[in-house]
Amino acid sequence: NEAFPVIATDKNNNVIVTGYTPSFNFPVVNPYQPFIGGGIQGDIFISSFDDSGNIKWSTYLGGSSDEFTPVIAIDKNDNVLVAATTGSPDVPTFSPIQGWGGGIYDIVVSSFSSNGSINWCTFLGGDNSESNPLITTDDNNNVIVTGGTASTDLYTTANAIQTTYSGGFLQLDGFATSYNATCDSIIWSTYFAGDFGFGSGDS
Repeated sequence: NEAFPVIATDKNNNVIVTGYTPSFNFPVVNPYQPFIGGGIQGDIFISSFDDSGNIKWSTYLGGSSDEFTPVIAIDKNDNVLVAATTGSPDVPTFSPIQGWGGGIYDIVVSSFSSNGSINWCTFLGGDNSESNPLITTDDNNNVIVTGGTASTDLYTTANAIQTTYSGGFLQLDGFATSYNATCDSIIWSTYFAGDFGFGSGDS
């Protein structure tokens, strides 16, 4: 069964759908990752359709454990940005700015061009767990990812409003990280939470 569908459109009226799937025969077309990586819930998928419903490209993205809670955004150049929670240290990254964080779950953040070719794919995480991402872009095509974290060593920049993990009663902080469009630079990254904790990125 496919689950957690999320949908977006680009300026050419292409429809891009993401979700997660445990199916070994999910339809892939010109894929970055042609085969499912594994896990009980499976991998996320990203599929693009033209305005007549014809499939343009479709791919798995995931590793040997589970990927879930995918979210999607489209930048001004029609690049497709997807973030999801992952338990897989072996997600096939591409030009990553960070490797696997070492905890239970990380966020995987990826960018695909409008024709489905991979621009970049990276982990975002620390020594414990990151989950429930949200993703957006700004007028300069910078990518902003937010979510919840229980990691004490998540990377923060000098201009962060909160550089250290607070934990609190819920043992979960919020975080927000901004990458440039090519993901070769972190513009800023910060924790944000109070003494009770934050909850999750979609709270």
